[in-house]
Amino acid sequence: MAQGGLLKTLERVRQAQQLNIETIITSSIESGYGLWAISHLCAAVNNQQYHGIATASWLEETLIKPPEIKHGIITF
Repeated sequence: MAQGGLLKTLERVRQAQQLNIETIITSSIESGYGLWAISHLCAAVNNQQYHGIATASWLEETLIKPPEIKHGIITF
């Protein structure tokens, strides 16, 4: 989100991919809502990398259940 939101980040990732630059997406301190959105962004990037979005445990409470990540895979 520091890059300007989901679409802007995806645009920048696509530009990097055209230049053969590998990208990794990380979260900062988002609620479950933000982490779900970021997990969809990681899926859209589709670069078979481990992205750094397992940050839900940093918050004591969240409004919705965040994605559960085990061994680099999101489970529902």
